[in-house]
Amino acid sequence: MSLFTATLIIAIALIAKGLIWFSLPEQVGRTYTSMLRSPLASYLLFGLASIWVLWNVAHLGEADFGEYRIWLLLLFGAVAIVAFISLKDFLVVRAWAILALLIAKVLLDAAYMEPALGRLFLVVFSYIIIILALYFAAVPYKMRDFTNWIFAKKSRVKQFASGFIIYGLFLFAALFTY
Repeated sequence: MSLFTATLIIAIALIAKGLIWFSLPEQVGRTYTSMLRSPLASYLLFGLASIWVLWNVAHLGEADFGEYRIWLLLLFGAVAIVAFISLKDFLVVRAWAILALLIAKVLLDAAYMEPALGRLFLVVFSYIIIILALYFAAVPYKMRDFTNWIFAKKSRVKQFASGFIIYGLFLFAALFTY
């Protein structure tokens, strides 16, 4: 994926998320808070994350422990199964964290070897995603607290929505500098 395409996708996603949050704050809040403990959301998101990780492991090159591909597939597959069984509480947060890290990897790969100024804004966004994913994976109950805090006041939801829209527009404007 090119830097242009990655930036365009993230810009559109941020603008869309911001518009949805801005126009439907109560519905978004109910959806987010109910999704944190939803078994269906957990199975879908963690299943998607597990498949994506296993696909990445299956396509490892020789420089990336590719000769141990089968062992790694078995190990990560077993870890995913054990997580499904024993980590039911906040599994959706852990799944979100895995997916966020995988998305950040795709974005950073797109920005690799591009001019420093051109990739700056997408890379900053990627590192923010990585920091948040690592934090919430380590203490998943904090995601619940953070979600409750955001959706406790409509003004906070609108501030976050405005931030998403502004950064999405900023990324969209940055597209024309590539």
